Amino acid sequence: MSNKIFTHSLPMRNADFPTLVDALDYAALSSAGMNFYDRRCQLEDQLEYQTLKARAEAGAKRLLSLNLKKGDRVALIAETSSEFVEAFFACQYAGLVAVPLAIPMGVGQRDSWSAKLQGLLASCQPAAIITGDEWLPLVNAATHDNPELHVLSHAWFKALPEADVALQRPVPNDIAYLQYTSGSTR
Repeated sequence: MSNKIFTHSLPMRNADFPTLVDALDYAALSSAGMNFYDRRCQLEDQLEYQTLKARAEAGAKRLLSLNLKKGDRVALIAETSSEFVEAFFACQYAGLVAVPLAIPMGVGQRDSWSAKLQGLLASCQPAAIITGDEWLPLVNAATHDNPELHVLSHAWFKALPEADVALQRPVPNDIAYLQYTSGSTR
């Protein structure tokens, strides 16, 4: 990966966008983007906003291929990564409600996390879950009683076919996401 230095070529706008989709659409007009670092502060990935927008629009159509409807909730269980951001914005472009959920952070928390996850899922009632491969066995264990729930790894999500639909832009009063904790990703 080559380290690209992102430059902000657009005038700064201070939270005057009606929706998150409008904010990303504006950011995608520039060559700027975001960096992702590992736990040792080493650059792990870079994502230009133009690329994020294209991937989010394609991801939105893939989510809609699951027959999800506007306002359905999609739980996102992942570390902070480009895949998480792409799935989050795919929900925005599809009119779905992203629900980032915390992952176990410390030694010994994995065992208790399954019960906590079951409670969170009962509360937010997602129609789908997107998670990293590392968490897939735990998510499957927590959701085994719900066969209608779409549980997807990032790879499975990217392999879904794109629905042949026009994306419905969100409007300002649509719910964009539900946040259960300030530490949903690491």
